[in-house]
Parts: sequence; C-alpha cells; structure tokens
Amino acid sequence: MTDIIKSLIDDFYPYAKKTMGFDKPCKVKFVKDDINYQNPLGKTAHYDPTSFTITLYTMGRHPKDIMRSFSHELVHHAQNCKGEFDRPSEHGGLGYAQNDPHLREMERQAYEQGNLCFRDWEDTRKLAMQNENIIGALTMNKNELIEQLTVAIKEALDHETTEVNEEAENEENVDEAHCGAKDDDDKDVDEAKQFANDDSLDGDEDGKPYWADPDDPAGKGKKNESLDSESVEEAHCGAKDDDDKKEDDVKKVNKELEDYKSVAEEAEKDVKEWYGDTLFEKLRDKWTK
Repeated sequence: MTDIIKSLIDDFYPYAKKTMGFDKPCKVKFVKDDINYQNPLGKTAHYDPTSFTITLYTMGRHPKDIMRSFSHELVHHAQNCKGEFDRPSEHGGLGYAQNDPHLREMERQAYEQGNLCFRDWEDTRKLAMQNENIIGALTMNKNELIEQLTVAIKEALDHETTEVNEEAENEENVDEAHCGAKDDDDKDVDEAKQFANDDSLDGDEDGKPYWADPDDPAGKGKKNESLDSESVEEAHCGAKDDDDKKEDDVKKVNKELEDYKSVAEEAEKDVKEWYGDTLFEKLRDKWTK
C-alpha cells in the first residue's frame, strides 16, 4: 500500500506545485498509529510550517483519501511559502478554525483548493489512461484488420489463380480434341478419294474426277458436300477462331487478375495510412491536451 501511495504522490506533486505555485520543497512522513486508527475522529494529516513537513496517517485508509489529505496539506505548505503563517494569532490548538478569521480563511482555501486540485489531477490522469487504452485497442484493431485483409486478398488471388489454371488445362484438352478431329477429317477425305479411284469415275468437264459418296455408290457423278474440301477448310478455320477466342479470354482473365492485385495493394496502403495517421491524429487531438 505504501508503494502505491508513494507512486501517486510522485505523480501528483509536480502538478500540485505548478497549480498551487509554491517554490520550496516539502517533506512527507507516513505514520501508522493503531491508537489513532481506533479513534473515529482521529487525525488524518497535519502540516508543520517550521520544518515544512507533511505527516500522513495511513493505517486503514483508502489511497484516494490519503491523497486528498496530502493535497489539503500542500495548500498549507503553499500558504507558508507565501508567509501566511507569519501573522500572529491569539488562538492556537482546538478551535482555531472557528475563532481566528485569518486561520479560518486559510482552512477554507485548503479544503477548496486542495480538493479541486486533486480532483482535476485525478480526472486528467484517468483521461490519459483512457486514451492509452483507446489507442492500444485501435492499434490492435488496425493490425487485425490488416491481417484479415491480407488473408482475404490472398484467398481471392489463390481462387483466381486456380480458375486460370483450370481454364488453361481445359484449353489444352480442347486443342487435343481439335487435333483428333482434324486427323479424322483427313482420314475420311483419303478414304473417299480412294473409293473414287477404285470406282473409276469419269472426269468432269475440266478433267477432274468427282468424289463419290461412300454411303451412296449409286449417286455417281454427284459431289459429296460433307466431304467437300472447302467445308473441311472452313471447319478447321472455325476451330482456329475458337482457339484464338479462348486465348484472348485467358489474356483477359490475367489482365483482370493483375488489376485486382493492384487495387488490393492500393486498398491495403490506404487502410494503413488512414489507421496509422489520420485516425490516430484525430483521436490524439480530441482526447489529449
């Protein structure tokens, strides 16, 4: 308990000295008096103007109550530094506060200024502790928010990367399917030509043979549209166009992924700046003196 009171006094004393305006140091003495403690109207504190000593009775008392007594006696110390105790008085001992107008005024100042000084210091200290707690909580929340944003952005980027990889894998499968279809078309064309040669068809007007339909040998002399070379070329061109379109789609997805990364990095930067600078400055200006 004594260590707590000493710590409070060390913190309060510079504030009281500045507020009350005394220019000489004082001594502080703690007393544990069991007989005085047992007395309901026993002593709480007193000041000796000749030795500049404040005596505090601490047994069984709350620290704040002891601090109020200390602040009260510091007012008497300030009065002593100003020479208020130098005036002669015919009243000493019990009843001086009621019988001597000057001493009564000195007591009034001690009760009023002492209590107000301690109250102002107490509120200032509580506010400073509250601000420290707020700033600590905001710092923790800021770090948690940045961590959550980082995790969310990473998950989103991993998801986009997975989709791109799946898209690329599908593209490879499509390319293999197109290659197989092309080989089948070439085989059908070769078989049709062989069938036409084996059937010994007569040539057309420009000396080129018609290709016979393997499923309809009776249709000699008629062109097979499904095996027409132009149709085969158009089919391959269509497949190529599809490949180009899918390649463009992959590039588009990659471009959107890069844009998303850029936006995410900028958002994280803005969050850090806002929490680290703007919000901190506003709270500091509002809650600190």
